[in-house]
Amino acid sequence: MASLSLATVLYDMNDETQFGKQLHVITFSEAVQLKLLTDYKVIVLTIDEAHVSARIQELLKDESNQLNVDDAARIIGCWKALSKQGLTEDLSTDPEPMRRAVAFCQVIERSSGRTRKVSSKQISEMFGKVVAAYQQQENSEDTLICEAAHVDGSMNASQKEEKLNWLKADSPDNTCRILSNVRCLSEGVDVPALDAVLFLTPRNSQVDVVQSVGRVMRNAPGKKRGYVILPVVIPVGMEPHDALNDNKVYKVVWQVLQALRSHDDTFDAMINKIDLTGHDTRKMEVISITDKAQKKSTSSKDSGQASGKGQNTIGSPETRHPAEVQTDLQFQVGELERALYAKVVKKCGNPNHWEEWAADIAKIAKTHISRITQIVGDPSNTKEVLAFKSFADELRDDLNDSITDAEVIEMLAQHLITKPVFDALFEDYSSASHNPVSQAMQHVLEVLHEHHLEKDAETLEKFYASVKLRAARIDDVTAKQKIVVELYDKFFRNAFPKMTERLGIVYTPVEVVDFIIHSINDLLQSEFGQTLGSKGVHIIDPFTGTGTFITRLLQSGLISKEQLPHKYKHEVHANEIVLLAYYIAAINIEAVYHSIMKDPGATSPALGRPGGAQSSDGTEPRAMPWA
Repeated sequence: MASLSLATVLYDMNDETQFGKQLHVITFSEAVQLKLLTDYKVIVLTIDEAHVSARIQELLKDESNQLNVDDAARIIGCWKALSKQGLTEDLSTDPEPMRRAVAFCQVIERSSGRTRKVSSKQISEMFGKVVAAYQQQENSEDTLICEAAHVDGSMNASQKEEKLNWLKADSPDNTCRILSNVRCLSEGVDVPALDAVLFLTPRNSQVDVVQSVGRVMRNAPGKKRGYVILPVVIPVGMEPHDALNDNKVYKVVWQVLQALRSHDDTFDAMINKIDLTGHDTRKMEVISITDKAQKKSTSSKDSGQASGKGQNTIGSPETRHPAEVQTDLQFQVGELERALYAKVVKKCGNPNHWEEWAADIAKIAKTHISRITQIVGDPSNTKEVLAFKSFADELRDDLNDSITDAEVIEMLAQHLITKPVFDALFEDYSSASHNPVSQAMQHVLEVLHEHHLEKDAETLEKFYASVKLRAARIDDVTAKQKIVVELYDKFFRNAFPKMTERLGIVYTPVEVVDFIIHSINDLLQSEFGQTLGSKGVHIIDPFTGTGTFITRLLQSGLISKEQLPHKYKHEVHANEIVLLAYYIAAINIEAVYHSIMKDPGATSPALGRPGGAQSSDGTEPRAMPWA
C-alpha cells in the first residue's frame, strides 16, 4: 500500500500575501466615542464564604440539591452586582437594576471529584433559590428577582432560539434574567439589550473574553453601559490579603483584566495610571461582601458621595445577625480595595510601556540629527543656515557659551519628537507654544519645513496617543509631576542614551522632594523667622533637571498666591546643563505657574530666554551663570 502523506498548511491573517493589507482598524475606545458601541464597566466582587454560609444554611443542608457554598457565594456576588448594590458611580446616571445577563461557567454538567468545576446547569437551577434564601435572611430592601436558564451546544437550533428569545423578551418588573452557558454564547448572539456578562470561572482564551464582553457593548435604546461582573470567593479561614497572593482565587480577575487591557487602549491606560490617580470608578469598581467590613471608605474622588444604595456598603454588619458580626475587625473594605488595585497594577499593568518605544525614538532621533546636519551644513541652504546660526548664537549667549553645533542639532531633533508629548501632557495650556525656547526652535524648524522632517516621525503617532491617554483626566498636580519625571527617566533617557550616560542623571522621587521643601521651610521659620514665601528669600536650584523641585515648591502652598508673582519673577532661580532636561523644565515650570495663576502670558524667567524673548512684564529676566 502506498504511503499517504498528509500535509498541514497553517494560514495567518498577518500574512499580507494571502489576506491582503488591513483596510482600517478601529479600537474599542474609538467605537465608543463614535457611539457605535456602548461603554462598559468592570465590577469585581470579593465574597467572604462565611458570610454567605451563615445566611443559606437551610438551603445548603437540603439533600435534594447539590449546592455548595462556593457556588452560592458566586451567585450572591452576581445578584449584588445585578442589583447595583454598593456601586458609587452609577446610581445617579444609571440607577435601575440590570434586566438581562449571560453567565459563563466551566462545565455543562455537575462534576464530582477532587477539583470541583462550576456547572452551568447547576448555576441556572440554583440561582433564583439562593437569591431568595439570602433575601429572606437579610430582609433586604433590594428585592431583585432572578430567573435563570441554561443553554449549550448540544441543543438544536430551535431550542437555542427559544432560550435566546426568552432572554430578549421583556421581563416582569424588578426581574433579571440570566442565561448560563459554557462557550456557546461567546459569539453569534444578537441580544443588544444585554446588560451584563458574568464570568464565574477563569477563561483560557483572551479571544473568548473579548468576544464575550462584546455582547454587552451592543447599543440598545435606553442602555447607558454594559457590565463585566467578576465574583471572587474568599475561602473560609483565608485572609483577604492572603487571597490576593493566591493566583487560583483571583485567576478569573487577572485573566479578564489582561484580556480587556490588551484590546482596549482606554482600559489599558486606566490600569497603567492607577498608581498616579487612584482607581477610576467609571471603568472599574471593587465591592466586598463580608461581615468583617465597616462602612466603605471613600477615595478623594468619591468624597461627598454616598457609598451606594441605602448609603451602606455591601457586607456592613447587620443588627439582625449579631452572632455573625466580628467585633475584632481584621481589615477594612477600603484597605482591601487599595490592596487589590495595587495588585491590579502589578499583575495587569505594563510598567515598561514607554521604554518599549525608546528604540524607535532613538532611531528616529538619529535620522533627524543626520538630516538636519546635512541641511545646515550645506552653504547653498542660505536661509536654513542663517536661522540655525542665529538660534545657536542665542543659546550660547543666554545659556552656555560652550554649546556645540552638534548639541544644538540634537536639541532640535529632540524638540521635533517631544513637542507632541508636551502638547498632550499639558493639553489645557500649550506650553510648547508659549515657551520661548520652544518658540525659537519651532522658528528654525519652520524654516526647515520644506525638507519634510516630520515624515520620519509618523510611526510615533501611537506613542503620542498613549501619552495623551495616560495624561487624560489627571488633574492632580503630584501625578502630573510623576508623569514628567517618568517620561524623562523611563523614556527620554532610554531614547537618548549617550546623553544620560555621559551625565549620569538620576532624579529624586516627588515624595522626597516634598519632604525636603517642607523641611527647609520649617528651618527658615525656626532659625530665621522667615518662610520660602518671604520677600528677600531667594531659591536657587543649580541643577534643576526637569524642574521637579521648582514645580513642587510652586504647588506646595508655602508661597501664597499673592506672593507668587514677585517670587516667580525675581527670587526663583534654576539652571540645567542638559538641553533636553532644560527644555522640559522650562515647559513644566511655566505650565504649573500658569495653572496656579491662570496667566497664559507667564513664562519661566529663572531659566533664561533663548531667542531673546521678553517676560510678560516687558523686562528681560535674569538667568543664573551656568555651573
